[in-house]
Amino acid sequence: MKLRDYQNECIQAICSNANNGIVRQLVSLPTGSGKTVIFASLIKNTPKAKVLVLAHRDELLSQAKEKIYKIFPEANAGILRGDNDDGLKSDICIASVQSAIKNRRLPVLKAMDFDICICDEAHHSAAKTYATIFKDLGFSGLSKKPKLLVGFTATATRADGKRLTDIDGIFQKIVYEKTILEMIKSGYLSDIRAISVGTDVNISKVKTQSGDFKVKELQLAVDIPYRNELIVRAYETHANGKKGVVFGVNVDHSHHIAATFNDHGINCEAVWGNMGEENRHAVLDRFKSGETKVLSNCNLLIEGFDDPEIKVLMMARPTKSHGLYVQCVGRGLRLSPGKTECLLLDFVDVSRRHSLENIATLTEVKPKNNESLIEAIDRKTEEKEIRLIEAKAAEEAEKIKAAAERAVEEATLRSHSFEVNLFGTLRERIPENYRRNTNLASEPQKNLIKNLRSGIVLPDDLTMGEARFMIQNLPLTKHQRETIVRNNLHPEPDTLTWPEAKALIDIMKETEAAKMTQITQSAYTKEEDSGWAEKVAEAARAKALREEQSAKKAQATEEELTPYNHVLETALFGMPKKDIPEHYRRNAAPASESQKNLIRGIRKVALLPDNLTKGEASFLIQTSPLTDFQHRTIVQEALHPNPKTLTWPEAKALIDAYHYTSATEKTTSLAAM
Repeated sequence: MKLRDYQNECIQAICSNANNGIVRQLVSLPTGSGKTVIFASLIKNTPKAKVLVLAHRDELLSQAKEKIYKIFPEANAGILRGDNDDGLKSDICIASVQSAIKNRRLPVLKAMDFDICICDEAHHSAAKTYATIFKDLGFSGLSKKPKLLVGFTATATRADGKRLTDIDGIFQKIVYEKTILEMIKSGYLSDIRAISVGTDVNISKVKTQSGDFKVKELQLAVDIPYRNELIVRAYETHANGKKGVVFGVNVDHSHHIAATFNDHGINCEAVWGNMGEENRHAVLDRFKSGETKVLSNCNLLIEGFDDPEIKVLMMARPTKSHGLYVQCVGRGLRLSPGKTECLLLDFVDVSRRHSLENIATLTEVKPKNNESLIEAIDRKTEEKEIRLIEAKAAEEAEKIKAAAERAVEEATLRSHSFEVNLFGTLRERIPENYRRNTNLASEPQKNLIKNLRSGIVLPDDLTMGEARFMIQNLPLTKHQRETIVRNNLHPEPDTLTWPEAKALIDIMKETEAAKMTQITQSAYTKEEDSGWAEKVAEAARAKALREEQSAKKAQATEEELTPYNHVLETALFGMPKKDIPEHYRRNAAPASESQKNLIRGIRKVALLPDNLTKGEASFLIQTSPLTDFQHRTIVQEALHPNPKTLTWPEAKALIDAYHYTSATEKTTSLAAM
């Protein structure tokens, strides 16, 4: 027989620990894992050793002998039970605990000087009978000769919850262990689907003894017609026709349940410990053949009973014992052809004082009602993956949100910088007397600003008041400066605005015209030439007429331009260079080609000042209006109700935020798939 991987691992663990001085070992494997196959193979691997196999039920003794001979045909094995003393004449003695403890047998077993003791269903080993046998035969750890004790069990805990390794003098260590869930996931045991069936029976007042309910009190509480009927109806609803086993509180309860099944036309038979062996085997044979659909018992079938075709288990007895619950559930875990899972009907009574065992306490996975363990594992795995995806998406969304907020904040700052660049201050801080006129700026106003401030792009929503404010704050032109310096009209010409410089130059021109008139008139007096005087006068009148016409033309061009004492400005930056914010003026290095190209692309200008600095270029970029492409994108995606009021940085921030949001929605959509 080829062993499974975990069975080979178990044998290796036993041998390895024995070599390291661990001689009282415990192996914990679920029912259906082939524990008998493991210790039979261990015996085969030590052919010269004298071996004692201890078990407490006849079925276990027969199964052990059968498996030993199947795996180790050359073995010399015999059973020691009742009047059968074959085991005392064999190298491998398979003894019942009840027979081994007898006074006439124990000295003989001691004289046989066994090397290995295998204890099947080792969760019973805390009983005094086992302790006596271990001690007298030298397996308690006090023997001078090294002897190996290996206990096999489906649960390493007693009914009172204590671990077998915590009990002094029995087992030192669990050398190998697999849980039910591990074996199911590996495909060695059948999956379990549990359905909880609630009852109205109150068991809160039932007392506890040795870690579980007092049997008689529990039977009086739950062995009632209503509850027994409920058990049968649940079977008919969820498992009708399937081969099943029901676990009752005691023998009487088992008989009453069987009778209720039979009243519903379902062939059910009860089996119990004191039942005649021949009758018990007959019932089990009928169950195996399918003639009997349901077996009813209390504790008889929890050990030594193997029928892989069992497809439904009914826990008609509530229990506080984890070990008992594991043993009961284990009866349905063996694999068989066509069997994918075992149905567990768990009858849940009202209990306010007691902590009851159920499918949720069987493993670390807590399945929902009518959910198998594998389905619960898959669900939890999927939920974990979804939580991870959601957490990652939330994290990305937070990053995108933060980036969008930063973009909006930066756009706001850039927008403010643009306003300062254009108007010399924030738009909202333009004096009230200018902001009062909200009509759109006239074309002559715009043309004048563009002529005096080369390359500037004006916002579409520029008002007359704002245009007037800009004109009145424009710096003097290069030509004005040269004229003022050449004629020594002002000691600090760079401090003058365009209107102030114009006023000075106009005054100079008027003064020069007056002097020319005076000189001409003086010449006329000296020469006393009336004809010449008339010509001079006519020339003066013509000049005055031209100046009047020129003034009218200038007035028509400028429309609402104020008198010369008003402050006007048409420079490129919308303000005197000295008023550009300090942090821009601080960078006086020549503007880079990339900056100039960006300004030309945004503002649609071909020429820029040769002495443009990096700070001034940055100022111009941050105060530029949105482009046609930005305008189309914002309108198409409905990102702003009035896009023409936006600056280039504001438009860029809106579009960037839109792209970030689109990326978030796509990430969330992928996570949901």
